[in-house]
Amino acid sequence: MKTASTPASVLIVDDIPQNISLLNAALMGEYTIKVTSSGQQAIDICLSMPIVIILLDVMMPGIKGAKYRFVGE
Repeated sequence: MKTASTPASVLIVDDIPQNISLLNAALMGEYTIKVTSSGQQAIDICLSMPIVIILLDVMMPGIKGAKYRFVGE
């Protein structure tokens, strides 16, 4: 649960380091940021901790971002 002392968690999933850096810079200080370039690792992170929002690249090697809407259904 998010409290005043624990910021919400955001997951950045992208295989382009420049995109990760840009998003990380824009969000740091406001959120706890988790980063991965692996679709499977993103699923594992989501199953292991509460994530408020996922910023997801839809064109990645392996599991494509567009497939995530089906996870958990």
